[in-house]
Amino acid sequence: MDADGADGHGTTTLGDYSIRQGADLMVAPYVLHRNPTIFPEPERFDPERFTAEREKELPRYAYIPFGAGPRVCIGNSFAMMEAQLIIATVAQRFRLRLAADQRVEMNAQITLSPLDGLRMVVEERARNSQRQPHLTAELAY
Repeated sequence: MDADGADGHGTTTLGDYSIRQGADLMVAPYVLHRNPTIFPEPERFDPERFTAEREKELPRYAYIPFGAGPRVCIGNSFAMMEAQLIIATVAQRFRLRLAADQRVEMNAQITLSPLDGLRMVVEERARNSQRQPHLTAELAY
């Protein structure tokens, strides 16, 4: 097999599939990121799976929310920083939980979003231990 991965016949093998030279391939991150052989219990919320130590154990390109290689999103570092800042700011002031009857189904396209929106209950956090939350609202995404 030569350096570009194709043998002398213009094909290569990926798992059980024979791929001809010049074929277009697409990777579905939504499916890749839910592969139970890479991410045990993939539907379980587990932020620990993304610690620096655990990320070192992952196969290369196992987690690619912004793509990978020469076509990786140039805004990925900014997006991660922005997401952390927004989540930390909101979490300091509010407690968020799904509305009681909310069932989340995802719409997997180029980006991932809730299929029918996302109804949440938002409660303002107390600023100190004596004060109780005074704002409760149900919002629709």
